[in-house]
Amino acid sequence: MISKNQKFNLSFLIRKTIELRGRFYLRYKFKNLENIAAIQRRVLFEKIKRNHFSDFGRDYHFEKIQSIPDFQKAIPLSEYDTFAPYIERVKRGDIKALFGPGEKLLMFALTSGTTGRAKYIPVTGSFLKEYKEGSKIWTSFLAAEFSKNPVSGKGLPIYSPIEEEKTSFGFSCGAISGLIAKSQGRLVRRLYAAPFEVSLYQNPADRLYAYLRAAAEHRVSIMVTANPSTLIQFAKTLEAKSHELIEDLKQGTFKGRLASFSLKQLPKKAEKLNKILTAKGKLEVRDVWPELQILACWKGGTLFHYVDKLPAFFGNVAVKDIGLLASEGRFSYPIFSDSDEGLLNIFHHFYEFISEDAEDFEKPRIYLAHELEAGKRYFMVITTSSGLYRYKLHDLIEVTRFYRKVPVIRFLNKGRHIASLTGEKLTEYQVTTCMHKIAAAHEVHIPFYRFFPLYDPSPHYALCVEKTRHPISETQKLIESFDSELQKINIEYASKRLSGRLAQPKFHWVKEGVFSDERKNSHRPEQFKPVYLDPDPEGYHKFKEAVIL
Repeated sequence: MISKNQKFNLSFLIRKTIELRGRFYLRYKFKNLENIAAIQRRVLFEKIKRNHFSDFGRDYHFEKIQSIPDFQKAIPLSEYDTFAPYIERVKRGDIKALFGPGEKLLMFALTSGTTGRAKYIPVTGSFLKEYKEGSKIWTSFLAAEFSKNPVSGKGLPIYSPIEEEKTSFGFSCGAISGLIAKSQGRLVRRLYAAPFEVSLYQNPADRLYAYLRAAAEHRVSIMVTANPSTLIQFAKTLEAKSHELIEDLKQGTFKGRLASFSLKQLPKKAEKLNKILTAKGKLEVRDVWPELQILACWKGGTLFHYVDKLPAFFGNVAVKDIGLLASEGRFSYPIFSDSDEGLLNIFHHFYEFISEDAEDFEKPRIYLAHELEAGKRYFMVITTSSGLYRYKLHDLIEVTRFYRKVPVIRFLNKGRHIASLTGEKLTEYQVTTCMHKIAAAHEVHIPFYRFFPLYDPSPHYALCVEKTRHPISETQKLIESFDSELQKINIEYASKRLSGRLAQPKFHWVKEGVFSDERKNSHRPEQFKPVYLDPDPEGYHKFKEAVIL
């Protein structure tokens, strides 16, 4: 039943609309999914037709493409470098280099490249529309799931700046999440606990405190960001800046001065929080936002180290996966409760897949979405509305099952985080899974570490752990347990260890801050992806001077 007050509550009506939209998606959009081959073919040819008269389309003879085999023959499997010359022209304002007439370029999404150079992903009107629809689908399912205990407070999405640099032609280059937030309608923006202006602070520490300060004026029920480590950093910022926050709430200021966004004076709330701080010695998230119900972030891949720590900072709050998404697109909808699985987004991108053991083949067998098998692992190849065709994303996914014949996938790790000294093909996912297990077994916390392959004096791996105030005492037992777990999870690693082709890993301490400062010094910590396995044998030598023993 809807109360009289709720009938006239605009925020309630917006939430109810989102919930009903989720039920609509389940009943209609996801009802007829059996013929995913036809859906995928339609998605591909919409993109080819849209950019038929681009220079890229002419160079790769789009006019001759009549089938998927034609498409695969016309365009080879590609890396970013294939598109870079065209993207550089687009950055200078020559839109037709990649896009057909009528397509509008909005910005470039910046993301890190495998070679260390930044990648500029064109964000077009079509691409943004698809990305936003993916977000709508996710929020709709979430609202439908919590319909019996609806979210009553505001949401706090934490995202990076839309503009970190500009092209010579004046296009913004930054985070697509910032563009999505900026382009939301006024009604949806009413549900946000922080104004868009908060994201414009370029300094990550100032930006995170700005989110904290703005949200402290509201009841917050859900916090959303990609990386769970950002949520932990948010909670730590609250603890470290408790006195500053209380004073700012009292004065209506930001860091003791006027802010670029509107603020209120809340002396009563400041007094209440000050009493809690005096009694406990610190402020926790639940003290400021007792109505918090949901944390939404990545749960899959190698990030469960951070997910496991969330209850210590946020208490008993539901943690929901936001799906496999990146600057290049949104690739899954996590419609299953309490899981890191997601339904493959077959409506917006065209997919091809390469089996896990064939990524380095010159001519690997290509699988389409309807040809995948449950229990198998594949690398994703994508064609999107951002002008990327047959683009090797290097994301390793596992097909866990099917939902109405659509693959349900979970992200494992980036393909470039695979080390192979003697053919063992050790993945970052395997390393983090083993570390997670043995850290629990030994009752130790190891947040910052990296695994390096070394050839000298014989092939082996080095586990470098950042020294903390509470260092591990029995390092030899830990490395032996770690080695044992790796052998259980990777049969090739076990074979190489048994044959003596791989020696036992060695444990090394490194100085405090060596790995943890990488996130701190990152310009965009919200999207920072920690590295736990460095496959380059030369990688160890970059940190050699920091090794203590």
